[in-house]
Amino acid sequence: MLHRALSICFISVGICITTCQATVKVTETSCTKDASDQCVHTPNAECDNAVSGAKCKCSDGFIEDKTDGSTCVKKVTQTSCVKATADQCEHTPNAECDNAETDAKCKCSDGFIEDKTDGSTCVKKVTETSCAEDTADQCEHTPNAECDNAETDAKCKCSDGFIEDKTDGSTCVKKKVTETSCIKDAADQCKHTPNAECDNVANNAKCKCSDGFIEDKTDGSTCVKVLGGTCKEDRDCTEAGEAGCTDSKCSCKADFGEKDNKCVKTVSGTPCSENGKECENINNSHCDTDKCKCNSGYVMQVDECTAKNSAVSIQLGTLTVLLSGLATLIQQF
Repeated sequence: MLHRALSICFISVGICITTCQATVKVTETSCTKDASDQCVHTPNAECDNAVSGAKCKCSDGFIEDKTDGSTCVKKVTQTSCVKATADQCEHTPNAECDNAETDAKCKCSDGFIEDKTDGSTCVKKVTETSCAEDTADQCEHTPNAECDNAETDAKCKCSDGFIEDKTDGSTCVKKKVTETSCIKDAADQCKHTPNAECDNVANNAKCKCSDGFIEDKTDGSTCVKVLGGTCKEDRDCTEAGEAGCTDSKCSCKADFGEKDNKCVKTVSGTPCSENGKECENINNSHCDTDKCKCNSGYVMQVDECTAKNSAVSIQLGTLTVLLSGLATLIQQF
């Protein structure tokens, strides 16, 4: 592995300190082929001085690793072998020599595939792993997998709510909300995800996030509230209706307020003309100049006008719920 080194010497006290900075990729390391160069410090690398600014490169059959590019690794299918003798394949678990051709190469054994990271290992897909449900089986080595022995040739499968990862299928990852099948009129998978519901407008019904919620950006397995969530631009907030991105947070636009996790037009944000007909759909309101306004004795609750006593009751009810939750937390500690 290659690192850039930085030496700092304090001559007066006779101290010299060497520190390592960032890891250097193989192909970013300068070299001189006819002299001792940096490439010798990286196994299976050599100097490529076909051009003026010579750089190291991985030798034939090797590639830069996909993690940080500082080492040279060999892909399984690029490793030469001789089946009748001890060969390179034995250094890779679950690989064997395929010498059907003159130029024999290693291959992954049946049921295994090259990993999709850099192809230097053989991994087994969850659904290609044999198992026996009544005994300790291979599935237990894969988190969130179980044995599906409905058929004679039992194989592992991902547990409910999980699917094979899209990289190489060797692990079980949380299923996206919109990848979960459901039946709207029966107990379905959606109920296990808060703020999700069944969208069965089509034959192949799937779960979806309820209005005002979206799949989380990490793995899409949960539904998170749009309003108050992080954003980069206005279109990140469209699921909440008339919302925009302000200070990296989704919030309702001017003249709109939050109700049931969506942005709706407020009473005071509703424009009206001289005859005030626009306010007729809002009980206990009237047109005041060019905007609707709640009548005397009523206060605005987003898009409604409620009696002042009622508004106080709502606020007290909310406060009671908050205090009750706080008391529960205190008892836990």
